[in-house]
This record gives sequence, structure tokens and C-alpha cells, in this order.
Amino acid sequence: MTLPRDKEEPEKRPVASSTASAPERTPEPDETWAIPTPGSTPLSKVRDKHPTDLPNCSKGNSSMRVPALFDAPTGPARSQTHRDPDAHELMSWCTWNSRRGDEITVSWKRYGSHPEKGTGAEQAKTYYEGFFSPSSGRREDVGVGEEALWVADDGTDASCLLDVRDVNLVVIVGVSGRAHPSGKCEELTTDLAGDALSAVPS
Repeated sequence: MTLPRDKEEPEKRPVASSTASAPERTPEPDETWAIPTPGSTPLSKVRDKHPTDLPNCSKGNSSMRVPALFDAPTGPARSQTHRDPDAHELMSWCTWNSRRGDEITVSWKRYGSHPEKGTGAEQAKTYYEGFFSPSSGRREDVGVGEEALWVADDGTDASCLLDVRDVNLVVIVGVSGRAHPSGKCEELTTDLAGDALSAVPS
């Protein structure tokens, strides 16, 4: 499965392993594709909600309710492996595979407020909007996070791909495989997104 980072030239999602490194590119959303922000408080006034740590695969494995046929997750051994020089941007991910060839990938990307780059919420919103286009994105209130977006035709093999923003955190959940076709994987994907948010240390 791949993790798209740019609408025009999507990149592959990282192959989850102990030695894999996550891409550091940030999508550049088209202003005409901007997504309305829930609430009345400007994101420039919103304080960071999520702390500086993210789940690792051990924590994710205990918090994520994946179907029983999936093996233990693979991914970075430490949650803070991927950060920019200012340490305000963190990323972690986990991948579960089943013997039948099905796959679940969950990634977390957390932004911290920065004097030049804006609040964490502003940065997360920019990143989140980079996955949207009118032809391949569908906004929906799934009851998880502040806003959520179903992504289709993104160049991946995911049957369901859900992007969720919660203040300064973006969670991406992808489910693929014959046992979880489109039209039947949405509930599982939404549940996993909720688990992914709950797995973030408080």
C-alpha cells in the first residue's frame, strides 16, 4: 500500500519495517480545493491538542482492534524516528498483514506550533487538504476527529482509505485485500481510525 503525499505526483506509502524511513514531503493544496474548517475559531488561534509523542507498533498493537487473522504489526521501533530539524513534525506508522494477503496500514503525523510555520492545527490542515480533490475525495462526518475525508483513485491498492484530522494530528488508515472490498471495509476503517486516535499518548 502507498501513502500519497502529493496530488499531482503521488508517492508510494512507506513499506513498514524496522529500517524503513518515512517521506518528509508536504503536499501543496490547490487553493480552489480548500476544505471548510469545522468550528468558528481560526486555526491560527487553536492550541496544540496532541503531545509530542506518537504510538509505536507495540502500543498500536495493544490499542488497535484489528481482525484476528492479521499478524502483529511492523513499523518503526520508535515513534519519534521521523522528525524535521526543528522537531515540530513527527510521524509514525504500523502495518498489519494477513496470510490471505489483506493489509491494514495506519499512520500518524503530528505537527507542533512553530513561529514561522504556524500553529500545529494550521500545518495539519494544509497537509490534510493536500489529499483532497473534487474528483477523488469525499468529505464525511464519521464521528472521528474534527474532520474526515475518504480518498479514492489515489494510485494505491487500498479498498478504503480514510484521512482524519484532529487539531494538530492527521491519521491515515488504509485497508486492502479481497476480504475487505470497497463497500464493505468502511466500518472497519472508521473503527481503526478511532482506535488510532485513542492510541496517541495523552
